[in-house]
Amino acid sequence: MADKLRVALLEDSQLLLKDHFQKIKEHDLAEVRIKSTNAADFLNEFEEKKNYIDALVMDIDLIGESLNGIDIAKQLDFPVLFITGKTRDFIGQIEELRIFNEEPIEFLTKPVSDDKLIRIFEKFEQQIKYTQKSTYLELPFKDTYESKIAQKDIILIRSKAGARNNEKEVVTTKKDEPFEVSKMSMKEFFASGLRKDQFEEIGQSYIINKDYLDKKKIKPGEKIYTIHFEQNNRSKELEIEFPRNYINQLKKSL
Repeated sequence: MADKLRVALLEDSQLLLKDHFQKIKEHDLAEVRIKSTNAADFLNEFEEKKNYIDALVMDIDLIGESLNGIDIAKQLDFPVLFITGKTRDFIGQIEELRIFNEEPIEFLTKPVSDDKLIRIFEKFEQQIKYTQKSTYLELPFKDTYESKIAQKDIILIRSKAGARNNEKEVVTTKKDEPFEVSKMSMKEFFASGLRKDQFEEIGQSYIINKDYLDKKKIKPGEKIYTIHFEQNNRSKELEIEFPRNYINQLKKSL
């Protein structure tokens, strides 16, 4: 996340959109990257700028729209602060989002005082920072503006064959081609926040997401292991070679 929280603001009332924007700016609560009164325009602009957005600030009941704020929150899977005048009507759906979503979900009931807005933004930002620290990884990817990736989307990290400068490839469920990272050792990935409870370092060549390692399929004496995964809604597989004498150690760690 950047030094200041970057938000996308959606409110179907032009007057309230202006009011929210001015309060956020006046109290230096966040940097508003997107502001819109229309769900379709909001979604189109979000798609262009999503790598520069940390959270959504949205109304729920969007008059004249086929989608409401809850629908958009489910679709985008980002931290959300709802500002709504119909909390009672949507409280069940808000609670459901909180239970089944890993991202922070907060809400305020209109009308919103400056004091309440300041306090909820402070709390919301702290929640995002805590969640992103354990959920996301910031890496210096080559040849792309992207830098943040959800740890759950990482399948494995491997040394790039024949490469210099300690180059690594990060294979994910979201992109056909791996992301490339230069001048990083395997240990530096963990130092950058990669979760040790979720990823297994295998020799000097691989770090693998434990969700893709099944110890029932790891057999003594066999060095080749096949990882099966879904990537962009397609089933794929990838063979890796374990270092010698590593099989028993790996089975114990899973």
